[in-house]
Amino acid sequence: MEILPVKAKLNVDVKADLTPAVQATADTISTLHKGVGKLLNAFVGPWIANRERAIALLQAQTQHDCQQIAEGELIYQKGMLLSVPDQRPLPNVYETIHGLNHQADAKRLEAAIREAVRQISEVPSDQISDDPISQTFFNHWRREAEMIDEDELRQWWARILVEEAKKPHSISPRTLDVARRLSKEEALLFVKMVKGEVDGIVPVDSQGHPQYISYAEALMLQSAELIFAQQSRTTFRLAYDIDEKHKGTCIPLHNAGLMLCAHKKDFSADCYILTDAGRRLLSIAQEPRRVEDYIAIATRLSSLSGNTIMSLHPIMQRQGAQLTWSNIPLWTSERADEDKKEDDKASRP
Repeated sequence: MEILPVKAKLNVDVKADLTPAVQATADTISTLHKGVGKLLNAFVGPWIANRERAIALLQAQTQHDCQQIAEGELIYQKGMLLSVPDQRPLPNVYETIHGLNHQADAKRLEAAIREAVRQISEVPSDQISDDPISQTFFNHWRREAEMIDEDELRQWWARILVEEAKKPHSISPRTLDVARRLSKEEALLFVKMVKGEVDGIVPVDSQGHPQYISYAEALMLQSAELIFAQQSRTTFRLAYDIDEKHKGTCIPLHNAGLMLCAHKKDFSADCYILTDAGRRLLSIAQEPRRVEDYIAIATRLSSLSGNTIMSLHPIMQRQGAQLTWSNIPLWTSERADEDKKEDDKASRP
């Protein structure tokens, strides 16, 4: 298949066989960013690959339409060919509505593509695979993009395309189907819930409430097939030596470059476990978290486990699966408890 270079200029004849959304994208995007090029190629590739045949057909159709206009069978009005009003008014109404629907679909698709281009422009090129996006995947993605009007859902859907561009075939048809069926409310709830995710699980209290959403809202995400219906309990078993006599449990927070340490052997937590689709969508839904967010997670884990001492340590070095972290904690719940006691003492009359 012939691929359109990212900075190529489309000539007038080629432009003639493209939809308005394709024209707008091809005309306005001119960049060497690899990710943008992949999105553009997926968007216009099928049209460009067959442009000679399409142009020939278009020219033949144009001659035919001109003949029908000359004979009074058609009229050209507001960019559309319409039948001359006769004794059959309803078919003309249907054709007009059909044409307007196509224009609306094209505008929504263009908006989704522009949002995906904006997002992928912020991704370093070395994080984007050289493999092309599957045209089948793009076709499924495009059909849904043509129906999305809400900005929040459009941003969500654009992230899915960007993730697939970064790593083709990473999003299964099943995951795409789950994402497609999410309502705006469910998508935003998922984003909110996974702010409290740690090591692939979402800790909950004894009543089943995650950190950032309610139990009732969690039930909605169960119905959406993002978390399993049954509450579970997870035990973290990656041990480390606190001192010569005591062992603790460490939980790597890779995205933050931090190690979360529980001063307890085989540390456990009640939790919801993400489904396969939920785990795949995690990287799409999860917004960047700050150190304060991880402190909030560690504080809650401490309170849910009988005030087990928790601490956060900077990861110093990675060698394969081996991690080395600083002995000096960036934060510890023990120190936070001491500070709270001092504050309480100071506030007493």
